[in-house]
Amino acid sequence: MTPDVLAAAPGGVWGLAALFFLVALVYASVGFGGGSSYLALLTLAAVPLPAVAPVALVCNVIVVAGGSWQFVRAGHFDGPLLLPFLVPALPAAYAGARHRLDVPDLAAWTAAALLVSAAVLLLRPAPRADDAASGAGPAGLRRWGVGAAVGGAIGGVAGVIGIGGGIFLAPALHLLRWGTAKQIAAAASVFILANSLAGLAGGLTGQAGGMEPADLLAYAPLFVAVLAGGQVGSRLGAWRFSPTLVRRLTAGVVAVAAVNLLLR
Repeated sequence: MTPDVLAAAPGGVWGLAALFFLVALVYASVGFGGGSSYLALLTLAAVPLPAVAPVALVCNVIVVAGGSWQFVRAGHFDGPLLLPFLVPALPAAYAGARHRLDVPDLAAWTAAALLVSAAVLLLRPAPRADDAASGAGPAGLRRWGVGAAVGGAIGGVAGVIGIGGGIFLAPALHLLRWGTAKQIAAAASVFILANSLAGLAGGLTGQAGGMEPADLLAYAPLFVAVLAGGQVGSRLGAWRFSPTLVRRLTAGVVAVAAVNLLLR
């Protein structure tokens, strides 16, 4: 049964589902899941707090699972680019989600950092070889050192806030100039998938729980909506949109995510 609070949301459950569809479409086109926007929409719809982060993370998983498949099929995924960031992020996301706290200051500082990242992405010239494979950045200890520091921090913050973390990873990779726009989108998509699963596991088993996994079935209309939107968006991003457009959309989506965190 759909929770009464969803039926009471503006436009009813199907109006909320339509918004989730649009969010999934736009975010999936750049390899994101839309977690920050789902958090904002669920909060504005007055969904019970224990359900907000788990529902948003499940939506993330649904969107980026399809998105990861599309970007991998299109040949944009580069494992060496992602692994140094992903390995330390997973335990950090799990730990952060198990001890999720009410941290408005963290959300505000995170939003400010995202706004700066979005501005830099828009103003900084794209790499000349954006259409060609540019590799996974420096090799060896430096690559893993940077990945451990950045990935661990992203995983921890994402776990605490209740999102997948790709919204932080993509700007970092763009600013480091590690990979092309579509390689970065593919890396963000796989990163969000793994990180969201870790965060979901931590949130459902830790102190921040309070929601049974079976309770998630009540939000099925939202999950169907993001499945459809994510498929459309990821196909556009992986196969249709130019690298320059993907980069600009990434900047726009990062800015929207920052605003959503402030609203939350």
